[in-house]
Amino acid sequence: MQFTQAAGVDGGYPYDVLTPFKNERFLREWTERLDREFAAAGKLFIPSVGPGYWDDRAVPAGADEPEAARTRDGGTASTYQAAWRAALSTRAPIVTITSFNEWHEGSQIEPAVAKEIDGYHYPPYAGGEYQYLRLTAEWARRFAQDRADRSAQATLPKP
Repeated sequence: MQFTQAAGVDGGYPYDVLTPFKNERFLREWTERLDREFAAAGKLFIPSVGPGYWDDRAVPAGADEPEAARTRDGGTASTYQAAWRAALSTRAPIVTITSFNEWHEGSQIEPAVAKEIDGYHYPPYAGGEYQYLRLTAEWARRFAQDRADRSAQATLPKP
């Protein structure tokens, strides 16, 4: 928040989609602190959801935290869905999706099947090859409906 105010911009977002995999408190802070702080300052808080990624191929062996950077949840998308739930709990008018579609890092939401290339095994998604596309469509629909419902409630006359 301090950076957002100092920069004089209209809002900010947590681009870091790795932290939810390492620190469950991160997503709770969206609703418990960040959403409120941004609103109090007249700024937009914009959540960013993402499928995570495997840093083991992008970071050289022996780097500081290669094990901790393996942040996909076994292809189950449970952290992706937790991030969407947290985003839905905020007042944010939009959500960003951070996905690089870099197969060597496993950050894609596009269709994926298990495959081996040059001795590296790319694992499948637990929910099938279209798992992240289906989930993205479902959560985006829920988010849009929630925002439409909130907008309609805000415009209803008070009894």
